[in-house]
Amino acid sequence: GDQVEAVLLTHSHKDHVGSAELVSQHFNVPVWAHAKSADSLAFEVHRMIDDDEVFELGSQGDFALRCLHTPGHHPGHLCLWHGDSQTLVAGDMVSGLSTVVIPHGHGGDMTAYLESLTRLLDLRPRLLLPAHGFAMRNPERYLKVQKEHRLVRERQIKEALDAGIRGVDDLLTACYAIPQNLRRAA
Repeated sequence: GDQVEAVLLTHSHKDHVGSAELVSQHFNVPVWAHAKSADSLAFEVHRMIDDDEVFELGSQGDFALRCLHTPGHHPGHLCLWHGDSQTLVAGDMVSGLSTVVIPHGHGGDMTAYLESLTRLLDLRPRLLLPAHGFAMRNPERYLKVQKEHRLVRERQIKEALDAGIRGVDDLLTACYAIPQNLRRAA
């Protein structure tokens, strides 16, 4: 008996907003997003979501979701926290398929990403729902692994730079054991 109340965007990357306007029009509901996501969209965002904003949803208002501003992958990235079940809707903060790209020159910020991971770890979630991949029943462990992976990579890059390696291709060869087709993302 519940109804669609809004389209809430985790961020404005194309794979997350492709049908947002269509769904909004079909159900005659507003689009909600963080202001730093709304800036880059070609359609109207009806409400700007702030960090720690709580929505009481459902016909009885008994389903509370807290919005968490978690920049890093994208400056306007939001995660959703359902405290009663300790469930985290993580958007692109993590992926069940690979590591998340922190896009240099497109709003990515590794320092902010690491801070956002720490914030999510502090919640101590029991269930994590990424936008890509499957639900994760051991999210604390997974979040810790993702954070440690980034810190190890940072040390590897620093060591390579300290050793005099300067070219992007040389850094990729020294620090990333990945196929050629993934080097651009790295």
